[in-house]
Amino acid sequence: MQQLHAAFQLRGWLVAEAVPFDSEEWNYREYAAANDYLMLMAYDEHWSTSKELGSVAGQAWFERLLITRMKELDPAKTIIAIGNYGYDWTKGEASAKEVTFQEAVHYRADSDTLPEFDPATRNPTLSTMRGQ
Repeated sequence: MQQLHAAFQLRGWLVAEAVPFDSEEWNYREYAAANDYLMLMAYDEHWSTSKELGSVAGQAWFERLLITRMKELDPAKTIIAIGNYGYDWTKGEASAKEVTFQEAVHYRADSDTLPEFDPATRNPTLSTMRGQ
């Protein structure tokens, strides 16, 4: 990234890198130094094959990690990327299907149910009982 940044700087180009929001293996300060901007991928608290079901990014998880990252990074050079998708968790399946926001809206319309607010994660949820 340092070589890429140096080469791009000569042309007046910017370098932005998307990095995981929650990884102890990443030295965020070093990556920030090698980029003009860091894009924190503020999602994937849970994923399609997670051992436990859950939201893409619960509010407490998001806030805790954002506070941690912003202690290390310059806010003027940090972009927060927010996931605009969800998971279709089907009872008895080992993995979930990733769904776009638009697909979730269609599922809602097809099932004639309304989204609910989950106070634990502070995220919307939709139970359509699909695949049962």
